[in-house]
Amino acid sequence: MKTPFALLSAFVGIAVFTQLTSAQSTNIPIPDNLTTIELPSPVSKVSARSQTPAVGFWVVENSPGLGRQTLVHYYADQWTLLQTDSLALRRLNLKNRRTTNELNQRLQVLLTHFSTNRHQLAGPKHR
Repeated sequence: MKTPFALLSAFVGIAVFTQLTSAQSTNIPIPDNLTTIELPSPVSKVSARSQTPAVGFWVVENSPGLGRQTLVHYYADQWTLLQTDSLALRRLNLKNRRTTNELNQRLQVLLTHFSTNRHQLAGPKHR
């Protein structure tokens, strides 16, 4: 059973709320000093036997201060930043299914790596 999960985005002082389980998109006003901000994309196709977090998302950031650069922020559950990729001289077309699939695959790799390292760090401490 899926439960609603609220997210808070604070990029450039903008708060964006969304539910990961909602299939509807939300129209969010974009301020003049920000060219685009894309809503997170949930990834929830994870095996029940896997210890990978079931929730992860990515955020694409294009800002006038970045020039033609695009930043992709990958997050695990509860806004734990996994990694930020900088794509120089590229704008991503998120309407292209191949682009979103590649971002989701990258996120899945990072979630698996994060899960493995988190469980190693949370293990028993030997003195």
